[in-house]
Amino acid sequence: AVNSSNISDLTGIEDFTVLETFHCASNQITSLDVTQNTALVWLRCYDNQLTSLNVTQNTALTELYCNVM
Repeated sequence: AVNSSNISDLTGIEDFTVLETFHCASNQITSLDVTQNTALVWLRCYDNQLTSLNVTQNTALTELYCNVM
């Protein structure tokens, strides 16, 4: 979990291909591409500045918590 860490860039997250859960809420993230994280089941990315979120390849994803600020 990297929530509430004042993070604005998650470059490199795509390398964690076996990641099943990811919590990055309450940061300054504007774009999140988790298409390479195909094992992802649970994603919390709320309270960011997201203008782009791509989950098209995340067929295992069952829980997504995201909102627009």
